[in-house]
Amino acid sequence: MKAIKCSQFLVLCLIMVVQVALSGCDILSSSDKPPRTSPPPPEYTDEQLLELVYSGYKFPDDFYEEDLEGASIYYVNTVSVLPLHERKSVWIEFCTDDRDQAFAWSESSNVNSSYYRDLVSESETEKYYEFRRVYAERPTNIVLYRAHKCSYIDRSSVDKFHLNDTLGVFTQRPITVAAVKELAEYIQFINTYNNGSSKTLHSESEEDDTSVSLVIHQLSIGFGDWGMCDQISLGTVTYSVDRQTGVITISRERIRGVQGGKCH
Repeated sequence: MKAIKCSQFLVLCLIMVVQVALSGCDILSSSDKPPRTSPPPPEYTDEQLLELVYSGYKFPDDFYEEDLEGASIYYVNTVSVLPLHERKSVWIEFCTDDRDQAFAWSESSNVNSSYYRDLVSESETEKYYEFRRVYAERPTNIVLYRAHKCSYIDRSSVDKFHLNDTLGVFTQRPITVAAVKELAEYIQFINTYNNGSSKTLHSESEEDDTSVSLVIHQLSIGFGDWGMCDQISLGTVTYSVDRQTGVITISRERIRGVQGGKCH
C-alpha cells in the first residue's frame, strides 16, 4: 500500500508540474500579443466578397460616415491657396484653431480654383472648419473647403507629393482606444468615400505599451482592361498612434485575392 501511495503521489506531482509549465507557456505567448478590444473579423467566403464588391455597400453601420449631400471634400493646402504661377511641388494641408484663418484659406483656394464657387453655409466640428461652396452655373458642383483643427490633427509634416507611412500627428488627448478608433475611421472615410473600388468591411482595435491601433479589413477591386477579368483583393489597413508623440502611421497587408465576377 505504501508503494502504491507513493507512486500515486509522484504521478500527481508530475501532473501538477506539467500544468504549471503549460500555464507558464500560455502566459508568455499571450503577453506577446496586444489585447483585442473587439471581436475577430468574420471569415468571408469568395461568394460573399463578390457580392459585396459589386454592391452599393460602402461602410459598416457603426463606422464613421458623413452625409455630404452630393458634395466633395477638399482640404486647403500650400498648393490651393496660390495662383498657378506661384505653386511649388509641395502639398501640405493646413491646420488652425482660428475660424477667420480657415475662412481666408478657403477663400484664397476658391479664388485660385478653375472657377469661383459661392459660399452657401459654414460649420465646424472638433476635427475641422468647413465652408460649403456651390458653382452657380452648375448647382450640383459642390465643394466642402475644409481646414483641419490643430487641436485635433496636425498634418504640417506630411507632403502629399512625397508620401511615406506617416499621416501626421494626433493632437487630441488623452490617446485612448475610442479616440484612435474615431480618428482612424475619420481618415479612412475621407480617403475612400468617393472611391467606388474600396469597401470597408470590419475593424478591430489593438493596443500595447507604445501605441494604439485600428486594423481595418478592406475590400478593393481592380477593374480589368479589354480581355481581362476584374481582380478583387482583401487586405488590412492599420492606423497606429504613438502613445507619447501622437504620430499617426499607416501600414497595409494583403490577405488574399479573388477573381472578379466580370470579364471584359
